[in-house]
Amino acid sequence: MSRLTAVGVGIVLFCVLPPRALGDDARGTGSTNPACFEEYIRSKPIEFFAKKLDDQDLESGHEAVFAMEVFGPATPGTVPVLIKALKHREPFVRRIAAHALASFGDAAKAAVPAVRLATRDPDASVRIFTASALWTLAHDVAAVPVLIEVLEDTDPGNRLLAVEAIGKIGPPAQAAIPSLVRRLSDDPVQTRVWAAEAIGKIGGNLQQLLPPLVRACGDSHCRVRQAAAQSLGKMGPHAKHGAPILARLLNDLHGTVRVAAAEALWNIERNPAAVARIAAELSTDAQTEPKVYVPATVPQAPGQYNDDAVTDLPAVVHYAAIDALVRIAPSAPQAVVVLRDIKRQTERSVHVKAAVALEKIVATEDPLPTLIAALTSSKFSVRIVAADVLREMGPRAKSATPALLQAMHRCADEASRIPKSTDSDVLDTLRANFETNSALSHSQAWLNMLSALRQIDPREAATYESGREFKALRDYMK
Repeated sequence: MSRLTAVGVGIVLFCVLPPRALGDDARGTGSTNPACFEEYIRSKPIEFFAKKLDDQDLESGHEAVFAMEVFGPATPGTVPVLIKALKHREPFVRRIAAHALASFGDAAKAAVPAVRLATRDPDASVRIFTASALWTLAHDVAAVPVLIEVLEDTDPGNRLLAVEAIGKIGPPAQAAIPSLVRRLSDDPVQTRVWAAEAIGKIGGNLQQLLPPLVRACGDSHCRVRQAAAQSLGKMGPHAKHGAPILARLLNDLHGTVRVAAAEALWNIERNPAAVARIAAELSTDAQTEPKVYVPATVPQAPGQYNDDAVTDLPAVVHYAAIDALVRIAPSAPQAVVVLRDIKRQTERSVHVKAAVALEKIVATEDPLPTLIAALTSSKFSVRIVAADVLREMGPRAKSATPALLQAMHRCADEASRIPKSTDSDVLDTLRANFETNSALSHSQAWLNMLSALRQIDPREAATYESGREFKALRDYMK
């Protein structure tokens, strides 16, 4: 396993999964349900887990830090345990301890001296997380030179994580620009993407920034070109020398790059043609829905996928265009006109996103009528997207509960009338973006609606889940 995988993915797993050691002891349940582990942890005093740090082994250290995360900053004693974990023998435990302290925010202010000292850790990956925690907890610019040093580390995984951390600091990280410029020719691709984004967030001397960003607009990977274009756009009229390369990117093979270039040109030149180019990315025929990406059967190396194919999904391009219109709307009234036009195209899932986007721009634009109507659409993709947006809105979409329940009854009824999907049916359904009258289409729409109901009205969701319909469809889907 590479360091990139061990550090980056390890931290993600720490945030999601409990330590393996707990699996043998959590009331003997053998369950992988996080709630079960949390119940077990809360049944013990903090001291029980704090003592596990004395063992100095990976599993016990992980368990101790995980327990402090469960107890949280409001529980007295958690911060001192995490401070102690910063000196653990295992680098992984020191990393996750720094990550946990940063997540505690102001409640972990007392840890700042210890975190500052830990930025001298001999392990470069630990220094990344302690420097990030130092910035999060104290906005201490002493974190910047620590991260700059790691930007030149021999391990590509460490460089990647350092680039991300510096981007989060923004303008106070001016001294990192020369190192970030070097990372624009680095591997993996994500390092170049984050380096281009970080340069845009930090800003500074345009004579220093423009040439490398212009070069990055010619990168072989679409995501790097997209990030470089976005960073040029953030510089506004001062980046006018980057306009020629952005104009060429309007004809890029990848829609997300074209959208980024058009938005950047608007920010630099205020040319109405730029808004028209963004609108053009939304001009797909109303009867043509974005297709779900089905991976090719061509064997690929483990952990790899066709990045460009995913980026070129019409849905991704459409949503990128809508986000761009929202950002430029304060200075581009035409953007509101475009969004209102898309909102009227009710047989496209993108009209749901347009309705929500309009609310961000015009406070009087209520998206709920559009979302409620979308739940009754004849197109499954429209119903699915509407449910997803309602879920994101949460309790403020409570007035949509009756319509949501009615739509769920419809899906459950229709699904029960259709034979279960075969493997071939599943693949056909995915390729058609759920626009087939299959059990999978009905079930997917129903699941998305159930997820929305749980976020909008937990009490109503609990009532529904105790009913006959829920149990019947759950059994049908097994």
